[in-house]
Amino acid sequence: MNLFVIKYNKQNFIVGLFLLAILLFSEDTLTFGTNANAVSLLKYVIYIILFSILCSRISFNLAIRKNTLCLLIILCSIFLTSLINLDFTGGYVYQFFIVTLAFLIVKNSNLDNYIFIYSKILFLLCCISLLVFIVATNFSWLLGYFPVHENIGGVQFTNLYVACVFKGVGEVRNTGIFREPGVYIIYILLGVIFELFYFTKPRIKYLVLFSITLLTTYSTAGILVFMLVVAAYLISTNNRSRGEKVTIVLAFFSLMIYVYINDSIASNIFDKMSRDSSSYRSTLARIASIVVNFEIFLENPLFGLGLTDCAELFGAYAYKIYGIHLSAHGTSTNSFLSLFATYGVVYGGMVVFSFYCFAGLIVRQKFIKVLLFVSFLLMFSNEDMRYSLFFNVLVFFGFKYMSNKHRLRASSVRI
Repeated sequence: MNLFVIKYNKQNFIVGLFLLAILLFSEDTLTFGTNANAVSLLKYVIYIILFSILCSRISFNLAIRKNTLCLLIILCSIFLTSLINLDFTGGYVYQFFIVTLAFLIVKNSNLDNYIFIYSKILFLLCCISLLVFIVATNFSWLLGYFPVHENIGGVQFTNLYVACVFKGVGEVRNTGIFREPGVYIIYILLGVIFELFYFTKPRIKYLVLFSITLLTTYSTAGILVFMLVVAAYLISTNNRSRGEKVTIVLAFFSLMIYVYINDSIASNIFDKMSRDSSSYRSTLARIASIVVNFEIFLENPLFGLGLTDCAELFGAYAYKIYGIHLSAHGTSTNSFLSLFATYGVVYGGMVVFSFYCFAGLIVRQKFIKVLLFVSFLLMFSNEDMRYSLFFNVLVFFGFKYMSNKHRLRASSVRI
């Protein structure tokens, strides 16, 4: 397969449409996810249209494949959680829908093409968001020409639609089109992982752009996971040329030195880890999301506590453990443990296993595979992504290729 075929065949056109729907019209974005404006409802229209198109492409087969079996188990787990906890809310219906839509997208997609097109779109989004970040930090008066919206938390933001800038929240952080910098870093880190481990030849300009964009999010978790990913790359034994590794190492250390000597950037990234910092509550929320959800899971291991009780009792558990009031909304940020606490061991365990399988698609070395798996756990522990179509698509790619036989061929994306 050559580059021309990758870029222009029918399969890639379809995958490109899927990705545009996943990235642009998503729970993860500010405009269509947490926007209090009615325009956010447009994502449901897009999802329903996409769901209808994909359903029309289904070919009925009595043989149940492993990916289909995983879907059925997850849907049964959601249903049983709702039934056993006598909790009947629209959240279960939406979770049903998002999981099924993700399954259908993966069923009609090829992983190689998906990752290739994803990197192209992410590169464009990073270019735009960096430009907007520069404008917001140096020429903020230009933002006055764009509409101001409000998210569901009551925080205002300037909406450029191709990127957003929060207002009145202190230091400007690069959020791109996403609802939080913590969500944006997940997309960027995946782009870095694909470049370093999945593609035959890493593209330096992509890595540089992704790294700089990551830095402008001022995300502590993003920088720490980035360091782990680069460390995994350095100790991996692969067929990369020594020159490629040297170039990437030099670029990485140059970036870290710049962060270290720039007090403003360093303080924005690492101050929240200090108990004396006003931003420490963000770190505490991440810790509480692990501890509290794990406590809830231990008391309700089989089917979880359900959506309603889990949200209502999160604050009570947090107060018992930490002596302060923390609400599930905005505090329960650990995607995996939220699944365990809400739905129990079956759903939560399957999702964690799927990411272990997904790590195996990217790299074959056992130890490096474990490091990437840990990176995924850390990335998706930074924000709650249970209703994210993007998150669930990765889950089903992990299930689809769990045999670990799929691997990108050297000729596929050599640039």
